[in-house]
Amino acid sequence: MWCRCNVTRVDSKSPFVWALMVAAVALFAITGCGPAKKGGGKSGGKGGSSARSAADAKTGAHGGADKGSAKDDAAKADAAGSGGAGKAESAADPAKTDAAPKSGTDANGGTDATKGAGETKGAGDKAGAVGGETKPAQAAPTGERTENVVAGTAPAAKPAANAVGKDLYVRHCASCHGDMGDGQGVAAKFLYPKPRDFRTGHFRLVSTKNNVPSWADLDAVLVRGMPGSSMPPWAHLSPEDRRAIAEFVMSLRGEGIRDELIKSLKENDGLTDAEIAAEDIQKEIRGAVATGTTPGESSELPEIPAADDAAVARGKEVYVRLGCKSCHGDTGKGDGAQAMIDDMNLPTAPRDFTLGIFKGQYDPGAIFRRIAYGMPGTPMPATANATPTEMVDLAHFIRSLSTEEMREAAAVRRESITVASVPAVSADANAEVWASVPVIPVRWMPLWWRSQASSQVRVQAIHDAEKIAIRVGWDDVSPNARAVLPDEFEDMLAVELSTGDQEPFLGMGAAGAPLDMWHWRGGLKDSGEENYILDEYPFDTPTYRELIPKDQLPDFITARVAGNPVATRGDNAGRLEAAGPGSSTFRLAASQAVQTSGAWADGKWTVVFVRALKTDDGSPSLQAGGRASIAFAKWDGATRDRASQKLITIWNDLKLE
Repeated sequence: MWCRCNVTRVDSKSPFVWALMVAAVALFAITGCGPAKKGGGKSGGKGGSSARSAADAKTGAHGGADKGSAKDDAAKADAAGSGGAGKAESAADPAKTDAAPKSGTDANGGTDATKGAGETKGAGDKAGAVGGETKPAQAAPTGERTENVVAGTAPAAKPAANAVGKDLYVRHCASCHGDMGDGQGVAAKFLYPKPRDFRTGHFRLVSTKNNVPSWADLDAVLVRGMPGSSMPPWAHLSPEDRRAIAEFVMSLRGEGIRDELIKSLKENDGLTDAEIAAEDIQKEIRGAVATGTTPGESSELPEIPAADDAAVARGKEVYVRLGCKSCHGDTGKGDGAQAMIDDMNLPTAPRDFTLGIFKGQYDPGAIFRRIAYGMPGTPMPATANATPTEMVDLAHFIRSLSTEEMREAAAVRRESITVASVPAVSADANAEVWASVPVIPVRWMPLWWRSQASSQVRVQAIHDAEKIAIRVGWDDVSPNARAVLPDEFEDMLAVELSTGDQEPFLGMGAAGAPLDMWHWRGGLKDSGEENYILDEYPFDTPTYRELIPKDQLPDFITARVAGNPVATRGDNAGRLEAAGPGSSTFRLAASQAVQTSGAWADGKWTVVFVRALKTDDGSPSLQAGGRASIAFAKWDGATRDRASQKLITIWNDLKLE
């Protein structure tokens, strides 16, 4: 979602550095999910000498694991999952994807390539459809469930579903997945894994024999999102709106099939545009598009008995025999030795089953499908050398490596934050007033995949009819309150606020729907100023040294002289505005009307933001009894977070008493 780069020297030393920092600010936001491309598994081929053969090739299969270098430094520590601000159905392929080139052990749902930039290049997390949802429930599914995707009841589509779906897609999904559905949205370069390219297909999590996702497959991704990635859930949309988005996504897939067929006819068969326009060829193309976008029968599921110790023990034996450990490791932590790439030729890594972060559903049926039928576009292949009973036992073993609580905790949900009415707002994080205000836990999700358990931010809010205060707390065992050396990064936090009936794109808003952003940095007041003399005065001479104890040296840092909030020491707060990805900018000094205070103690950061409810600078105003949408972003200096490498939340509801 957002922009802001944690540079090594926060107090820019020259116009050049300041320019870099302004550019970095634009990276503040961006969520997305993504596609996986060539590499990990060849899916069917292209081509042939007729439209029909090209179509058959396009609808094909799961991938074997092509080898590639999946050992990206950043993938180990910083990789974050695709940020999908509005992805239709995005399967995640983060730096810990479910790749298991040997026999399918990837029940965990590796991440499809979602958007990636930065340290790890990698796998994507966008468009795969969830492999087996029970039903397209509006709320994120919880608990154990059995899959019966094709039979799921789907709401009737609206008469103008395609127009409605296109509008919803443009508003929520295009910034990551691209206007044409090619995974090249404006936010894509900031996300890892990459957003899904809908035009090429290869939906990761499907429940049909022909790998064309059913309505329920797509809806499951929209409802639940992609845990472990930046693909958010869209359960707050109506079933009809989700259906419209899913239909539009499949129309993009149809356009991709059509374009590939026409290209094949020209390059392989030598046909001219006039020949391709002939009715017989057009009829063949329409048939291929219909075949490639129509879900087939549901893939078989055997009877799945409840798990017991014996089944788990047998599953562990199957895990070893099938070679799952070569990718997922001896203990399922995703630390196997085999390198792999996905179908985008991007490095990917197997999922760590012990974290409970499953890309799709995690009931035994969903995991069985991933083991038995593989995950198209990833190195996770279909399993041919195990019986259905053995694969059921394997599914039980994989589930035994995490708890139900961990699996549920991985799912991100929209929360409602009540802003309590109090006599007077306090900026003191330890003020008595906070003791009576409910604490709302809100889940983070990564824009850049990282191999660690899901965490949460704790939010409280109060107002006194004139000011609003938001208190934010989170766990951090290693505070980073300075960024003096080149390898140091600060802890930072940001709040994104929007008002109005229609929420703009989570990653920096949209034209005509500007966002108000509040930003806190952990180290401005302890920035090691005493060590800056040589940097600020590169022409340092004894003459200047003699001046130090007597008079203040002239300020040669132009950004600081100009009052740039990034370069000004002594103030940890900053206020920005944005109206779309890449548009974020600091407000003028007169509009820097946000106060912050932050403190670290006992392994926890606590930060308080205070701002007037009513503004006169064009930013969103608030009022008692009103509502707004609010989201958060966090940079962890210990993991070298900066720019789009960070954790974010989805939009949540802020309701003022």
